[in-house]
Amino acid sequence: MVSGPAAQAGIQPGDAIVKVDGKPVRDPIQLTRSIGSHPPGATVKLEIVRDGKSREVEVNLGRRPDETDQARRLAPRGRRAE
Repeated sequence: MVSGPAAQAGIQPGDAIVKVDGKPVRDPIQLTRSIGSHPPGATVKLEIVRDGKSREVEVNLGRRPDETDQARRLAPRGRRAE
């Protein structure tokens, strides 16, 4: 089962995201940059196309899993008592 902010907003596999906050998305790189320019917890409006029909959904952005893992690795470790 697919989970995460997109699934919670009703976005399904096969949906095409064509706008982020009203701005057209030309390709996957631009989509990633547009979403990445907002902080986790922000809400963005996406226009998606499903089965040839446009619809607008709001998504509350989460943190990317790879960012969470990286933050854990970079966090300072506590000092061990000797």
